[in-house]
Amino acid sequence: MLSAIPLYRTIDEYNLNINIPLPRYPDFDVRDFEQNMETVRLEMPSFRHNFYQVALLESGGGTVTSAGQAFDLDNFTIFFIQPGQINYWNIPKDWRGYYFSISESFYTVPLDGFRSLNDFPFFQKFTQGFKLKREEAKVILELFERINQEYHSPSMFNQAIIKSYVCSILGYCIRFYERG
Repeated sequence: MLSAIPLYRTIDEYNLNINIPLPRYPDFDVRDFEQNMETVRLEMPSFRHNFYQVALLESGGGTVTSAGQAFDLDNFTIFFIQPGQINYWNIPKDWRGYYFSISESFYTVPLDGFRSLNDFPFFQKFTQGFKLKREEAKVILELFERINQEYHSPSMFNQAIIKSYVCSILGYCIRFYERG
């Protein structure tokens, strides 16, 4: 039996359906929430997609229902979305922070012990998200800002630099996740 909940198979398809520009790469995209809030629908019906996402909410609020559990969003919350996970957003227009969408094919600079994205514990099981300390969030936000700069300033090596920053974010996320 087919689900009535839409499944966005690609990052292109997802971006089109949430009303934001197409990604630069077919297997990776980074977005500034503040910029997205200009065009994205603030309340979205339930949906799923076939790629991973990591997001850091610097400030704002709202709720997300993910994998059937409601989660109140708060400043310095980092959250993770797995392929196929059902999500529903209801957010205000004042969001600040970043997120990236990433397919397994983009993850070619793996961290030791984490050969695939699914090896990370926050992608193996449902992880609503967790709150970071201000100084922790600042480190992750700086990495997101650098990814965003590289993404929008194409050069010969920017994809390799972006991949290294993604691995840095994932490494910090493991550290914060294991802290518990």
